[in-house]
Amino acid sequence: MDPTLVFPVLLLLAIASTTCVSATRISMNLVHRDSIVPFNPTTPTTHQTSVTDYTMHMRSSLIPSSNSIYYANFSVGTPPVPQLAVMATGSSLLWIKCLPCQPCSPTPQTPLYDPNKSSTYAPKMCDSYCVCQGFDQCAFNKSYAGAPRAEGTYGTELVRFTAWHDAQKNLDKVVFGCCRKTQDLPGESLMTGVLGLGTGSESILKRIGPRPKFSYCIGDPRNPFASSRLEIGEGATLQGVWTTYVTEFGLYYVTVERMSFDGLTLDIPSSAFVKTPAFDTGVILDSGAQMTFLNKAAYYEVERTIVSYMEGSQWKRVWPELAEHVVCYGGKLSEVAVWLPVLGIHFAGGAELSIDAYGTFMQLADQDAFCLAFGAADSTQSGSIGILAQQNYNVGYDLVHKRVYFQRSACLNLP
Repeated sequence: MDPTLVFPVLLLLAIASTTCVSATRISMNLVHRDSIVPFNPTTPTTHQTSVTDYTMHMRSSLIPSSNSIYYANFSVGTPPVPQLAVMATGSSLLWIKCLPCQPCSPTPQTPLYDPNKSSTYAPKMCDSYCVCQGFDQCAFNKSYAGAPRAEGTYGTELVRFTAWHDAQKNLDKVVFGCCRKTQDLPGESLMTGVLGLGTGSESILKRIGPRPKFSYCIGDPRNPFASSRLEIGEGATLQGVWTTYVTEFGLYYVTVERMSFDGLTLDIPSSAFVKTPAFDTGVILDSGAQMTFLNKAAYYEVERTIVSYMEGSQWKRVWPELAEHVVCYGGKLSEVAVWLPVLGIHFAGGAELSIDAYGTFMQLADQDAFCLAFGAADSTQSGSIGILAQQNYNVGYDLVHKRVYFQRSACLNLP
């Protein structure tokens, strides 16, 4: 397959996001953003972040984030309209862009869904599901810190997960958000919505049976054609070391006990990771964001440790004027990766994420520089572990026993 070709939508659905289904299983290859557009391995890939986008990241943690790397592929409606939605554990609602939508714009790969042309669409009218004020349909309004709001109405629709060999899993009357007002984020013109995998009442996970579970395995984000997968239902891989989670507002809060660098525990107070009743603090898992955001006490220690380690090296800091705690270095991240030690996040129960250079830093696409892929969360915000920190891991969620499993994996090796 020539990676420089742009595939038509039907071929994209058939090959780029193959989905295999049994009665209680949905299995799909996640679509890397750079596999959809012409790919030139000699030029910076679009999953890399520009200076502008990086400073946007630093101002707030986005759930889901701008510059999302992976999309889940499915179709909505009758006739089916293909979707490329951000896979987000930091959100519970499935929402998509609907016509008329302002200022949304379709692309050849992602046409917009028109509920008026679907025979299986039904609006959610004002009843026990919602309280309406001056409207006869249930309205939704999703706000993401530092990102445009998504506004529209609730409806129900047929959602199809289709395989190249014509097997399919249909979920009818799925509650979803029909978004009529939003704004494309930088680098997100292909995104048609969000596939929420949180535990809220609106989550599609409520439709997969009495023992819901799912898993995703994230390969090398630098390679658009590396294997990355999402399994929902019986095909989910729950292997490796697990830690427990608690839920609030549909989010997965995990207990971080400590962090380490080069095998040495960092000097971070345990209170930096604790969720308190008074504030929306603690640490969540967020597959919809690239970067990881930590409580300020934790972030400042990570920053201090990294900066101290890099002192005296050939890589010099750049752009200190952007913000006080923006940590960027001139050069290629690939050159640093061979000697940078592992940064560790250690959870209760013994589970851990070992983060290499490509999860610790992110290369900038428009500059010969790389920046720390961590930021400081506001004092009243949850910390969040983004997808770059989870690469090369299979992460499994057992919603019955409230466990998250972490297993280091080359995703091709999964069953």
